[in-house]
Amino acid sequence: MKPQKVLVAGSISPWIEALVLNSDLKLVDDKVYVTDYNPLEIEDPRIEFILMDDLKSSYFGPDFDIILSFSSIEHDGLGRYGDPINPRGDIAAVAEYHAM
Repeated sequence: MKPQKVLVAGSISPWIEALVLNSDLKLVDDKVYVTDYNPLEIEDPRIEFILMDDLKSSYFGPDFDIILSFSSIEHDGLGRYGDPINPRGDIAAVAEYHAM
């Protein structure tokens, strides 16, 4: 299997990242990428943080092969985490991730 480029969409605690890093999955550059609306301090060099606004406005290489999220997308559009208020924010978030 070719190495996969993995993005975790929304992360407060890096448990999904830990599962990915400890799986048998081969990762591009041995990294997992994480995005959120607010900056996160990440000490593990195998986890690369990308601010959501930067992810939307920049190019981070080829498309992600896998995008994972747990209890994050359904909060998009509520304005609680610095995201813009949008009653259909969850649908918009899925569309944004799909386009990556």
